[in-house]
Amino acid sequence: MNSPLDIWAGLDLENRCLLALPKKGRLNLTLMPLLEKIGLHYVRKNRLDIAHVVGDNSVFSNVSLVFLPAHDIATFVGSGRIDIGITGLDVTKEAGEFDNIEVVSKLGFGKCRLSACAPSDNVSVEVCTLLLH
Repeated sequence: MNSPLDIWAGLDLENRCLLALPKKGRLNLTLMPLLEKIGLHYVRKNRLDIAHVVGDNSVFSNVSLVFLPAHDIATFVGSGRIDIGITGLDVTKEAGEFDNIEVVSKLGFGKCRLSACAPSDNVSVEVCTLLLH
């Protein structure tokens, strides 16, 4: 199986810290202004999900950002393909990678929404009933 990182085989990632970020969604929208605020500036080419941080004097000058689906980040960190990642704790738990990763910090700005569904012809089903089965 090919890895999403295989498409970057031609890029020089030697001695770079790979930081995985969600490529879209609420967490991405929250993180992008935060990265700008702390001085992490990057150039991301169109249709390429990796970006090198720019600025010679930056404390982040050896960092490359890898934009992945949020649900893949814990798996890539757990396998050692990515050095560090930011994603939801819920998807980290779902990935089953808790033995292979360490949650360094809970940032406190994500939200998880649970939705329960039932067949449209049985709208009288209660959520508690679904959870017990």
